[in-house]
Amino acid sequence: MALISTATGALYCNVALRDGFGLPAELAVDCSDPQLPGVLHDTIVQWLKAPGEFDNVCRRDVLVDVARGEARAPRWFDIECSPVRIPAEDGRALMLLAHDVTARRVALLSNEALEERRRIASDTNGIVGMWDLSPATMHVALDPALARLFDVDAAQARAGMPLDRLLSSIHDDDRERLISHIHQTVKNEIAFKSRYRLRLSADSVLWVSLAGWPVHDYAGRLIRYTGVAVDVTVGALVIEALQANEARFRTLAESLPQIVWTSGADGVQNYVNQRWIEYTGLGRDAMGLMRVPGVVNPDDIAASHERWLRCMATGERYDTEYRIRHRSGHYRWFRVMAVPVRDESGRIVQWFGTATDVHGERMLQRQRELIAGELEHRIRNLFSLIQAVVVRAMMAQPACRQHVRTIANRIVELSRVYDLGPPSTAPGAKSLRRLILDMFAAYDEPSMPRLSFEGEDIEVTESAAMAISLIIHELTTNAIKYGALCEADGTIKVSLRRSAGRCQFTWKEYGCRQLASGGYKPGFGSRLLSTTVEEQLHGITTRHWESDGLRLTIDMPMEGLMPVLRHG
Repeated sequence: MALISTATGALYCNVALRDGFGLPAELAVDCSDPQLPGVLHDTIVQWLKAPGEFDNVCRRDVLVDVARGEARAPRWFDIECSPVRIPAEDGRALMLLAHDVTARRVALLSNEALEERRRIASDTNGIVGMWDLSPATMHVALDPALARLFDVDAAQARAGMPLDRLLSSIHDDDRERLISHIHQTVKNEIAFKSRYRLRLSADSVLWVSLAGWPVHDYAGRLIRYTGVAVDVTVGALVIEALQANEARFRTLAESLPQIVWTSGADGVQNYVNQRWIEYTGLGRDAMGLMRVPGVVNPDDIAASHERWLRCMATGERYDTEYRIRHRSGHYRWFRVMAVPVRDESGRIVQWFGTATDVHGERMLQRQRELIAGELEHRIRNLFSLIQAVVVRAMMAQPACRQHVRTIANRIVELSRVYDLGPPSTAPGAKSLRRLILDMFAAYDEPSMPRLSFEGEDIEVTESAAMAISLIIHELTTNAIKYGALCEADGTIKVSLRRSAGRCQFTWKEYGCRQLASGGYKPGFGSRLLSTTVEEQLHGITTRHWESDGLRLTIDMPMEGLMPVLRHG
């Protein structure tokens, strides 16, 4: 406080004012003294000039540059000036009161800076707005951005309003959960975090992540919660889509009869379906065909694991067969396949695989091979028996020896053609050109060849070779009975053409005069031929009777002819 007298023109300051303004303790000077802060000097000069016209003056947040030793520091004051009478001196005086409000002003400036930083953060981090909750009254204060979002008056929202008033905008499926979470959090005085949907319209929602932290006073009492609301709609929609895709994948995976598995880019399996548990008796925590000891037959694991490592390194499709142990302890054959899943840059992020039980097929194939081997053995014995009968006849009839020798040689050729071994899809391909020429040799006359071959050679599996030999045998038999080979000058030409993954086999007879166009009636042999083409070779048969004989074309995929190398 200070008092200025018009009679003496002196300024009388108490200790508090001197300390507050940084004035010397003995100051009692003329009002024009330059040591006075500018605001005091201007006010006192104005009052002295016209004391009768002077009225009360109140100035807020006056900045004063206060001396503190050799340094100076800014401080803020609220200053009030009022004229008073001094009866003893029969004069007037000016009473000046100064309140130091530096602490309040600094706090206000700090709060404004903090609000600005929060605004910048909200603009750059998807923050929708700020909020404060009073635990005592359960009133919540919102900043203008949140007020607009909840469609409430900004002034009322800033002052605070009942929490219940805002809950009507929350999605029906989230409201009760959110209320319970808020009350439980306030009760335990812990940090709050929840995600909910805010209904913007009948068909539009905003996903909001709400986070808040408790604020306590100096005595440790909870006085409020303060926090932020963040728009997480895009992330929530992405998560929803991923969850839907995951649900569809698991539904599909669990409905398949195969073992379905996935692994990361490192090859470590991270998912197996229920079939894995049912077959192996192991849980999902023990997944891994290569990592769990004894799951893969020890005789198969080295080759299959080597191929798996090569596929991971090159990104090629994994396709192999090996034996997997059943929960009973027995091993069964499985065909295990996997394809890589790549991201937009082409980098492998996952592998998707299946394991299909082919044990029954393997056993059936083995049975077929045994039956085919037995049949071949019997046919070979039959040829040997026929050859022996012919040789004995030749010895009994020396005059027919040359004709009998020709017949015996043809029997040998026929036996060699049918000595193909058991059908198999394994490596060890047969030359289709060689097979056809060998079969022609059994029916042709060396002195006057009537059967010829043209086109490129194709390596075929043994099972395909057996099927084609049956087809040629049927066609040759029919040609001898009804076609070109029953004519003295009839000939046959076989050609092979390969194009666009398919093979075209053409059988053309020349010089045939017995069978007119349209006179064809399929018998058992013809039906057997068609069945062999369609079911074993997956081909299509076309017959045309041209003026000089039959033209039969078989169009078939190369995939069914050529051997496929499998690892494992």
